[in-house]
Amino acid sequence: ELGFGFGGSDEVRLYTSDDKLVDEVKYESESPWPTCAYETGNTLELITPELDNSLPESWNCINENGSPNAVNSSGLYIENVTYSLLKIFPNPVKNSLYISGDTSSYNIKIYSLLGQLVMAASNVDEVDVSSFAKGVYLIKISNESSTTTKRFIKL
Repeated sequence: ELGFGFGGSDEVRLYTSDDKLVDEVKYESESPWPTCAYETGNTLELITPELDNSLPESWNCINENGSPNAVNSSGLYIENVTYSLLKIFPNPVKNSLYISGDTSSYNIKIYSLLGQLVMAASNVDEVDVSSFAKGVYLIKISNESSTTTKRFIKL
């Protein structure tokens, strides 16, 4: 419970217990952000967990009742997670980010929270992020059978 509502333009930030920024969303109640929640009682929800939450097109009023008046849509709940073996470490990272899972190498794309492609590589299980600016990044990891996106923090 936040004890207040959000307005026409807000920022939401998620921090760890030691005050490190994990994620943030900045939004507005005008285009290109969906306007379906503006003064309707509905709320915006991330359409699916795989989407980049910093992009306006990743959000919509998919819950007719709006939340907190109703539970968020079940579409955001992933019951059968096939990526559970896939891990990235260390996180936060200073120099090398390692990927481990059910195969020995992966195709990756790394994005800033603004959606800008920062790096792409194929057949890797280690990524040199030493030259990246400090901040939060998204890594899209693919192999022959699946694709997943994870967040990591560059120190």
